[in-house]
Amino acid sequence: MTATEMDRRTGADVPERPTGRASRPGTRPTNWFAAFWRWHFYGSIIVIPVLFILSISGLTYMFRAEADSFTHPGVLTVTAPEGAERASLSSQEAAVREAFPDREILSVVDATGDRSTVFVTESADGVGSNVYVDPYSTTVTGDLTENELVSNWAERIHGDLLLGDEQIGDRIVELGASWAIVLTITGFIIFFLGRRPRGAARAKKVPGSRLRGMHAIAGLPVGLGILMLVVSGLPWTGVWGSLAEQVAAGDGESLWGADPGAESTLGDLIEDTNGTTAPAGWAIAGGPLGTSQGAGP
Repeated sequence: MTATEMDRRTGADVPERPTGRASRPGTRPTNWFAAFWRWHFYGSIIVIPVLFILSISGLTYMFRAEADSFTHPGVLTVTAPEGAERASLSSQEAAVREAFPDREILSVVDATGDRSTVFVTESADGVGSNVYVDPYSTTVTGDLTENELVSNWAERIHGDLLLGDEQIGDRIVELGASWAIVLTITGFIIFFLGRRPRGAARAKKVPGSRLRGMHAIAGLPVGLGILMLVVSGLPWTGVWGSLAEQVAAGDGESLWGADPGAESTLGDLIEDTNGTTAPAGWAIAGGPLGTSQGAGP
């Protein structure tokens, strides 16, 4: 059975072999449509599982406030009394120090409305924990470690698939996202080159032809969305991200001005005090430090 016959039996929109031009003896004309179709099929096998995981974890992290509040009711959100004002951060800090006198406060995240104030703390043995305080009553509403937050798990899955090795997981995510580009481009080619075969198949009422037509129509706008999503996300991965960082802030220059040459520890500081286990992004942590001239005495 030839490859073209196999594609026809599986329902691929393979056009008829062109006639009117004889091929050289012992050779067959290249069926580029079938080649693109195979790349599209193989790409879907690689891409779909990765994109499914990334979409679920990305949506969870995007709505992390709602997800964490749902899994820990009464901790991250409070009831804001009508007309009440939020207490000062110093009074809220005093409540945290009174409840956990053996902890060091690393950072604080103030909020508005019904959101609790978050104090990122660290115990003597180096274990980090987020302490939540009702900003209206200065009452500690809860104490959660990083691994107790659904959003933290979602961020880690989105970054390295929880494989334990950040670099391996990142490369798998990057490979799947890169193959999504192949999937969309080959899909566009199949969409335009396969219009006549799809129309002929529908006219002959070939089984599955209507479903393939619906897939083609729906795949065009979805493919554009996937392409935009992947291209905008790849700069935050390992290989693509290093190239993006080099363009943005390499060679002593950056998109935001000249780099004075100082070595920044901002990335380490963010990772130690942001209340999650996710690494700091290069756009913030790897950027150049500014300079300032303080006023004299």
